[in-house]
Amino acid sequence: MNFRKNLIFDLDDKKLKFLFRWLLLLSIGLIPLWHIGELINILTTERGFRINQALLHTPLSLVIIKNLIVPAMVFVSFLFCFSRPFRLSYNEIIALSILIAILIFAVLITPDMDIWQFMVGIRWFLPFFLFIIIIFMNDKDLLRQLAYVSFGIMAMNLIMQLWQIGNIPSVWWGTWATIGETRLSTRNPGFFPLPVTSAMFTCFSTLFTFLVVKGFRIRLTLGILCLVSVFLTMSGTGFCVALIILGTLLARKYWRILLPVIVPTSYVLTKIIISFFRGSHYFAQSLGTRQTVFSRNSEETDLLNFTAMWLDGSKLIDWLFSANFGLGTNGAVLLKNNLGIDIIAIATDSFLTQLVVNLGGFSLMIYLILMTIATLLAYISGSKVTVLWLFAIGIFSVTATITEAFPMFLLVIVAITYSIKNGDFFFRNKRLLK
Repeated sequence: MNFRKNLIFDLDDKKLKFLFRWLLLLSIGLIPLWHIGELINILTTERGFRINQALLHTPLSLVIIKNLIVPAMVFVSFLFCFSRPFRLSYNEIIALSILIAILIFAVLITPDMDIWQFMVGIRWFLPFFLFIIIIFMNDKDLLRQLAYVSFGIMAMNLIMQLWQIGNIPSVWWGTWATIGETRLSTRNPGFFPLPVTSAMFTCFSTLFTFLVVKGFRIRLTLGILCLVSVFLTMSGTGFCVALIILGTLLARKYWRILLPVIVPTSYVLTKIIISFFRGSHYFAQSLGTRQTVFSRNSEETDLLNFTAMWLDGSKLIDWLFSANFGLGTNGAVLLKNNLGIDIIAIATDSFLTQLVVNLGGFSLMIYLILMTIATLLAYISGSKVTVLWLFAIGIFSVTATITEAFPMFLLVIVAITYSIKNGDFFFRNKRLLK
């Protein structure tokens, strides 16, 4: 009996890759549908009322389907990896073993965990698994198809944003521009429930398309469209990333020399331009709020008091290993506010804060170390697009919850694994994972 063949229900590699590809393409292509309730709410909320970001308006059935896609993709990817012997490299086996050990440890040290907390924790953690096992599913055909779909949604999103300028009746975070007697919305999220999420998708889609198109004029046109779309969201994080993308493109062959100038210049321009539309208090409210959230979660273990933390071993252990797995997620917030589930939801508003709350400080240190090393290697090797990807991921990590930003994190996973597979981090003609 061929146990392996029976185990995967006679699905061969081609069928598994086809199934995975369509799950991925559908997750991107159906973006307008995933947030249809939020979009309708934005456009129909009575003028003068603020929109509650914590309430869910999209039908629960669509939410359930959306949340089942990633587990399905992980399952298909595992089937593909084990459909034939020796498909995983030693590096990938080690990486998967580490992830499984971290997940088991995080669950075991979290007291009184119920099924709801476990589910939202797994929902947040699954993309890490997908990052490792997707590499064999990734090829140029998938990259090209995904680039076309994401660009199409990006163009449709820009059209929706242009229409929203004069048609959002609610006080969308209280930001308006007045021309004569006409009040125009300055924060236009397009198909997304949050402006920062829309900006993230636009930046990631632009960079993803860069992996397919090579001409300077085409990339420059995409960069300008990206900047316009992000400007319409008035997301400071997104605008800074878009300026870095455009500035690096304009620098052309001198980009590595000018990048240390482009990054701080983009930050300064962002602060000036966005503050002009959102007020001088913008940075204090946006970055300040996230810093406060990070500090509040850190103070519980005296993270900010480094002397006390290092002298008191118990405080150091409490910071390194969190006992709140799953609580620092958007999923926990939605369960509490929309389904009335009795769960302690810890607001994070940042992927960096999520790492500390859900796993502990050791995960934040690992993330920062890996991102720094990867960025330096890509910079040395001259891989411009990979460097821009890593900058975008790092900057959005400060103000967005990346692993829960569906389906944007799928673009991140495909792009970075493709770069790894093709050796774009160091010496382009050599693969890092063999």
